[in-house]
Amino acid sequence: IFHNLCNLGSLLSHLKRQKWANELSAGLMKEYDDWSLFCVEVEATEAGLKHVDEIVDAIYQYLHLVQQDQIAPWVFDETQSIALMNFRFRSKETPINYATSLATRMQLYPVQHIVAGSSLLYTYNPVQVESILSQLTPRRMRLTVVAKDFEGKATDVEPWYGTLYAESALPPSLIQRWESPARTEALFCPHPNAFIPHNFDLVTTPTPGKVPVLLRDDAAARLWVKTDTTFLKPKLNICLALHSPLIYQSPTSVVLTDLLVRAIKDQLTEYTYDAELAGMRYSLSFTATALELYGGGYSDKLPVLVQLIVANMVHFNMTDDETFHRLKDKTKRSYDNFERDDPYKHALYFSSCLLEDTKWMVAEKAAAIAHVTRADLMEHAAALFRELFVEAYYHGNVDAATATTLLDDALATIGARPVFPSQRVKTRAVQLASPVEYVYAIPELNVESVNSGLYTCFQLGRESMHLRATNEVFAQLLREPCFNQLRTLEQLGYIVFSSSHRAHGIEYFRMIVQSDVASPAYVERSIELFFRLVRTDIARLTSDEFQ
Repeated sequence: IFHNLCNLGSLLSHLKRQKWANELSAGLMKEYDDWSLFCVEVEATEAGLKHVDEIVDAIYQYLHLVQQDQIAPWVFDETQSIALMNFRFRSKETPINYATSLATRMQLYPVQHIVAGSSLLYTYNPVQVESILSQLTPRRMRLTVVAKDFEGKATDVEPWYGTLYAESALPPSLIQRWESPARTEALFCPHPNAFIPHNFDLVTTPTPGKVPVLLRDDAAARLWVKTDTTFLKPKLNICLALHSPLIYQSPTSVVLTDLLVRAIKDQLTEYTYDAELAGMRYSLSFTATALELYGGGYSDKLPVLVQLIVANMVHFNMTDDETFHRLKDKTKRSYDNFERDDPYKHALYFSSCLLEDTKWMVAEKAAAIAHVTRADLMEHAAALFRELFVEAYYHGNVDAATATTLLDDALATIGARPVFPSQRVKTRAVQLASPVEYVYAIPELNVESVNSGLYTCFQLGRESMHLRATNEVFAQLLREPCFNQLRTLEQLGYIVFSSSHRAHGIEYFRMIVQSDVASPAYVERSIELFFRLVRTDIARLTSDEFQ
């Protein structure tokens, strides 16, 4: 029903053009034997909160469009093809999860459909589709709006969490308006999906050995390739790191890079939805050294998606101030909301600030974003893509020749000059002296929080395969005892965990506790006592127990 949800011409595209929404999702939120709940959730902008009725207008305009035009049989055929492809090539599940899901499906499907009934589509039944559409009406709708604007207006209190709310009946005039929505040319039904793969052949010339092969290392790029010879599926992973010294020069450059990544992803939403339906996925993020693009999915079409994303990145353009201010406002809110994060997240963040050679503070970014403009963003994007060093890794159903061609295509699209080796940013960690103990204590940023967070980390040295493996074994040995002692027995807090960790080539072991009943000093003493117990237990391990 909402096959066209995020496509060009879709509901989300229309709401974005009006500057009313950032994101939209839809589907079954609750599904039971006797009733289901179909929900449409819109992340509204400040402007959108002033046009809630018009947003609902658009939702019913789209539903009315689907009802009038009906869902074409090719849409079902396409969806059926995607479902069969994903079932055929899905990843292996853990035995316990697979057994549990089979047991659940036994209650829902006849014997012949227990294995695949929840994954495959069998026959197209337009009568059932029309039956569901006929129930998505204003008179069966519950409209919920959540915003800070209702402070002081929401006076009812729900009994479990004390949340303030208010409720009222929808005006009959609004219901009548939504029952007969006007048709708009801005919304139209979906087009065929160009990202559906058809070639599932496996490569016949895999790369040698069990580790990635370095095929290229020059001034412009470094290329690593590893053909999958284990799972033997027609799938591919592509990782591109676009290194630039301009990404992390100052708090302002970090803010501009953050805005650039958000803006590119915002523009790509309309184009990548088809790819996601066809089993592809991507992520775009940045570190202190590089923009990082990851793509995963079927090897037949994933290169098309990655090339589309790269082209949109290097040819980035933002022509209107309203879109810029919408994204700027969303980014600023993320900085402002940092103070409302959990205390243990604050502890993690400030620890990274102390241990990394250069890391700009959230407060600095929050101050810097107030002054950036759309012109600044365009100038930053142009400069960033002018000089780059690209590191690429291709893994899966790919051979050396194909990976080389794909990287050449990406470099041709980017068209950047190589940065000099001396310009490439090298991240470093701060070395802690041993056996010195360092303590950094600050008041919790969220004054309303009753919790405190303690992050304890041990710097073990430069990362190596031996140290990494040893640390992983140590972390495995401590995982359950740590939780049992500090969480279950001492009940210090709900959030308790320990793990291995690595950053900037340095290996760490860490423990995190968030408590609303004990001070950080008390928690620290408990951790020290726990380590004494663990040291004794490990010393008593026999060879067989260790194995």
